[in-house]
Amino acid sequence: LYALAMSRFSGAIVAIKIPTDLAEASATIIVDPYREIIIPDMPVRPEDDIYIRRSATPLEQEAAKPLRLARAQAFADANDINKVECDMPNARLAIAAVGRSYGEVRETLGLLGIEDVAVVRVGMPWELSLRSSAIQYLLQKPHVLVVEEKAGIVEQQINALFYDQSPRPHLFGKDTPGPGSLPSTGV
Repeated sequence: LYALAMSRFSGAIVAIKIPTDLAEASATIIVDPYREIIIPDMPVRPEDDIYIRRSATPLEQEAAKPLRLARAQAFADANDINKVECDMPNARLAIAAVGRSYGEVRETLGLLGIEDVAVVRVGMPWELSLRSSAIQYLLQKPHVLVVEEKAGIVEQQINALFYDQSPRPHLFGKDTPGPGSLPSTGV
């Protein structure tokens, strides 16, 4: 529901990734009918043509991208799509997990009995913003581990966002050389 609302609000095309094991399964789920989707107060001016039209030229579509992105980020921030799921105020390590990796990280921490690690679920991996409460939370931790599938897209963004910040957390992930880095291939 968030993806549809975000697309309508921002004018951007929104994708939903469904892993194979979910796509090939069936189940009945209960959705909270009273879940509130917050629409940010960002009125569209008549000159801001953010919606995709068949008659728009490629240059017109390109010109609308910055406004679409700003509106998508505002929607994500208002609805807490990138969310602190396991708040540990005294934790020295925070794990930012993206997509399917989030469930795997939580399961692994539970199996190992590790409870003193903060966990942030990244629900909208592109484009991250310093305005996000989840990103601000990560900024407060001395060490941040980014766990994501395939390419290190979120890790690169977090690294760029934290570049000029002081104090700057020590970042670990796929693209970070040295001990503590994750392999970019394999299981």
